[in-house]
Amino acid sequence: INDIKQSFRLYPLCLQFVVYLFSLSVIKAMPPNEMSLAEINIIGELANAHEGDRQSAVQMVSSISNSVDAVKLQIFTADDLAVESHENYELYQKLSRSTDDINTIAEAARENDLYLLADILGKEGLNKIVEANVDGFKIHSSDLTNFELIEKIAQYEKPTIISAGGVTPV
Repeated sequence: INDIKQSFRLYPLCLQFVVYLFSLSVIKAMPPNEMSLAEINIIGELANAHEGDRQSAVQMVSSISNSVDAVKLQIFTADDLAVESHENYELYQKLSRSTDDINTIAEAARENDLYLLADILGKEGLNKIVEANVDGFKIHSSDLTNFELIEKIAQYEKPTIISAGGVTPV
């Protein structure tokens, strides 16, 4: 992605589907006709594309650093996602990053002048990421009724993206 912001100038409607709008002081979502390109920051979603490999994650951060303003990781433990008897429990263990891994990835983000955001998928994941001093959080749609987690995240007073994809109205 050489000049992703130029693409958005040509196709502004895709912004609402592709880009999180992020600022260190506030996160806001607005209709495309109210957006200013000066306010848009691109977030590179690493998710778990690193397949549990610390060095791959660091290389990914470096390789996208000229195209994005921030990187976002998914932080969890296997216990945050499933019980031990779950068929994917071992996979979740493999993908779960240690606190040292997270700190190394955070350092790579800072070395590349990128904000670091964390998609928190449970209490244990939150405990791991706090030490890395992330710039903001994302609450996954599966945690919208996890009020204890939301309250803990709110205590850090950092920008927070709240996902609502696939949510059924209550």
